[in-house]
Amino acid sequence: MQFKMPIYLDATKVLLLICVLASPQGIRKATASNINPFRDAGLEDILALFGTRNTFNEFELACQVTINDLRLVHQLGQLRWSDFFSSLADARVIQRMYESTTFSYTRIDLTNQFKISGEINFLEAEKISMVPKETLRNPRALPGLLAVHVKEILKNWYLQGIFNLTRPDGYYEKLLDPGLTGMGCSVRATEVEGGAMKMFMAVAFHEIRRGGNARQRRNRHLAPKSGRFCRANCSAEQSCYSHVSRAQLTSRIGYPMSSVSNCNCIKAVDGATNPFCSDTCFVYCPLATNDEQKYCHGERWCRCSLPDNAATCN
Repeated sequence: MQFKMPIYLDATKVLLLICVLASPQGIRKATASNINPFRDAGLEDILALFGTRNTFNEFELACQVTINDLRLVHQLGQLRWSDFFSSLADARVIQRMYESTTFSYTRIDLTNQFKISGEINFLEAEKISMVPKETLRNPRALPGLLAVHVKEILKNWYLQGIFNLTRPDGYYEKLLDPGLTGMGCSVRATEVEGGAMKMFMAVAFHEIRRGGNARQRRNRHLAPKSGRFCRANCSAEQSCYSHVSRAQLTSRIGYPMSSVSNCNCIKAVDGATNPFCSDTCFVYCPLATNDEQKYCHGERWCRCSLPDNAATCN
């Protein structure tokens, strides 16, 4: 069984997207002349074909809001939603879903054309989780469940970067790339053995190319901006970050506000200090024995718990 929320495009755009983006192998081999009439068009020309939606399903909204909230703390531009980039992400998801089967899903040169030029970038993830039976029986509840997992994946990418645990594929850097202007997300899920759900997620980004060294431009934005976060550095390199909530980001007269009390080092009986942060937070506890317990993110609070030093978040 597969689960997919609808993308709201009219029939003409869906047909155009199929012609431009993808073709299942075995029906007819795609060529630039018979399937890509926009070979010489610019990306902005193609984007102009797609309108703007006013309604989003829960996981789409979670994807855009979470990314923009993280970027806001770094004083980076907010990303606009694009149905075109959502469709690109969906093509990527389908390709990942079927890459281990006999069915082959092929994207044609259009996507690669702009990916090579740096105008399109992708981030991808897969996750397996147990699904409540009532959710499987009630597809209307599925978008909410997917939204929770989307937030978790995005915040884990950010968390690994904020504590210098960044994956070698640079997910943290890409989330905070100042050259990004637009985005689209896609999530699909399949039911696997044991009542579990395997989720496939992709985010497609629109990047405006600028002069200079892209890595140097990004690096200037990797640290959160003063006044928009606090950090507690405690014993044994344990630490936590807290983002000042969106409602507190600017005062009525326009100046940034900080909430230093959101981050504290709590002293234990043995004299050691453990971090405690509230609001949107991320904590790193290197003394935890299990790697999976060394860091987490929370909406209300984060801390390194005693006596096992495991990261605990709520």
